Amino acid sequence: MERDHFYRAALAFFDQFISRGAALDVRQLRDRLAADEHTKQELLDQLPGDADERDAFNAFRQFLAEELRRQGVAGVGDGPDLFELVSWTDYSWGDGETTGDPAQWHDWLASLAATHEPV
Repeated sequence: MERDHFYRAALAFFDQFISRGAALDVRQLRDRLAADEHTKQELLDQLPGDADERDAFNAFRQFLAEELRRQGVAGVGDGPDLFELVSWTDYSWGDGETTGDPAQWHDWLASLAATHEPV
């Protein structure tokens, strides 16, 4: 997966998550990712070479988890926050193949598809 596609998919994932109502910390992280080169680089640094869809999802989740560690739990209360998003994208639930909220994986795939530029 190309790094630019990964970046666009991350923004698209944020957009669909926010469109359903998200806490301030998620909205602010999306804005920083779109506007701040340092934050963009932190995201891109998580992506391994020759990444597939699952590797990219894991890299995005790692980016979210790192940000949560830096921020701590905000508890804003006006929608799902970063803590919940990190939890919902975790694979440690049940079979290790399904995320805490299976919709998050499908939303990631939709974000990849929506931002794919045919060659």
